[in-house]
Amino acid sequence: MQHELAHPDQSPATQMSAPSWLRGSDIKRVSAADLRAALCPTPEAVEQMAARVQRCLNNYWKDNDIEARADVLESFIRALADVPLWIVASAFDRWEQQHNRRPTPADIRNKCSRIREPITAEIDRRDRQRIADGQAQVDAAREIVTPERRAAILAEVGFRLSPQQPPEREPMQARRPDGDELKALHEKARKLAEEKP
Repeated sequence: MQHELAHPDQSPATQMSAPSWLRGSDIKRVSAADLRAALCPTPEAVEQMAARVQRCLNNYWKDNDIEARADVLESFIRALADVPLWIVASAFDRWEQQHNRRPTPADIRNKCSRIREPITAEIDRRDRQRIADGQAQVDAAREIVTPERRAAILAEVGFRLSPQQPPEREPMQARRPDGDELKALHEKARKLAEEKP
């Protein structure tokens, strides 16, 4: 199921509007590919973005200082370069409807984040569900093998397990060597050291 997405071959008006599947649609019915595509930035649409920024800011500019306007416009474009054009346009639309002061790039980025949030939340939910489903499949396939079952499996393929016997060990001494024993050990160590060059 393909939906209308912002694409460089589309007209600027189409790029600036939200994808048709998003308007009045249950986001859970939209494919993950379409959700991810809707969040892809549109860097080739810088001219359209600049026009949308300027259209909003014209409501607030009182002077005709071209250089100052260009600097402000550049700040907005730099701040919004990684945001899809339709989200930027929607953020400006909402700003114009709700506020009577000039927005900053941070104001519009915050609006963009709120517009983007339901889509990213749905993508995250699906990713978590996919991981959980994969883990459930792994858990279902995992079998706990008891020692008896292990022996039976090995016997089926021709291996025979002999009972393992722990190695014979001398019990550790519970006491420290006394003075005479200690001297004898040192003497023995000294002789061994003298023998080896």
